[in-house]
Amino acid sequence: MFAHGIADTVITPVNDSFLDLDAIFSMGPTPDEMMMPSRYAQTVMRAFEARRSVGQPDPDWIVVRNRISPLASRNERGIIQALDTLARRGIFRTASGLVERVVYREFFPLGLTTFDSFETSRLGVKPSMSHVIARLEVRQLITALHLPLADSDSVTIGPAMQDLSSAPMDDDLRETESEPDPEETFRSGT
Repeated sequence: MFAHGIADTVITPVNDSFLDLDAIFSMGPTPDEMMMPSRYAQTVMRAFEARRSVGQPDPDWIVVRNRISPLASRNERGIIQALDTLARRGIFRTASGLVERVVYREFFPLGLTTFDSFETSRLGVKPSMSHVIARLEVRQLITALHLPLADSDSVTIGPAMQDLSSAPMDDDLRETESEPDPEETFRSGT
């Protein structure tokens, strides 16, 4: 509860599951019938009340869907509807999270993130569009969070994080060795 009380932003990831959503609010038989806040939500709200009691504003509470299935489903629509219903109550806001992608699992044991260089020598495989899409997805999530930055933060943030929306993506699929252009090879007959 202490961390929730001093945080400016609280991010709660939930999988696309009513079981996970039940950790925030006890669900009724339909998404429109939300019941009582769960123990976790009560704890978060008590932390917010404690902040208000000392003249601090409420933190920005963001619920982020995580490990989203790339395939649309009725369950996904129900989760989105339930989160939207709760968000309209003004308790928290939502942000689209990260799709379940193999590349995230590939990055972890290598100690890499989507902002690291996509060189074949680092990845161990030839980079694919999946790598680029994962990078774009993380950029979109960070942008959607609207994280507050102090003036001193801009000095400590690396160049990859300075301006996520305008960072170039042209070189995201570069190779460590340049490969011949197939069109040029075809035209020259070699």
